[in-house]
Amino acid sequence: MKIDSKYNGIVLAVFVLLIIVVVVVVRGAKTNYYTIIMDAQIRGKNDDHFKDCYLKWNGNNYLITDYYRYKNDDLIEYKSATSSGFAVFNLTDSNSFYNGSRDRYKKLWYKQKSDNFELDNEKFKIDYINKDTVVSNIDGTFIKVVIQKFVD
Repeated sequence: MKIDSKYNGIVLAVFVLLIIVVVVVVRGAKTNYYTIIMDAQIRGKNDDHFKDCYLKWNGNNYLITDYYRYKNDDLIEYKSATSSGFAVFNLTDSNSFYNGSRDRYKKLWYKQKSDNFELDNEKFKIDYINKDTVVSNIDGTFIKVVIQKFVD
């Protein structure tokens, strides 16, 4: 079937609009993801003062001091050791001075066996630990732990 030449411009315009619609739909259907960023201090292996809030990674112990949770690029949760006066994830028993609303994170710190862990039935993986960090001669070396979870 041959299209009359007077309709060529209309057919071309419809074709271009169809391509634009497909591109917009494909770009709009992005994957959501969660990112957890934790500021932490490296601790000595014999330092057990805050042993219950250590993140163990590559054979080192890290004391978690600040915690940021993002959905895509939006901050949805933040906890700080400096504002509360103690380590964010000190997970000592419920009779301890440091008890609080951190029970849901116990399984992260107590059951972590590798770079992968599960939190609230979601699987996470430690993406990387940022080595370009501020060094403090008082509190040790600060690191930034970046953890991502991709969801549909």
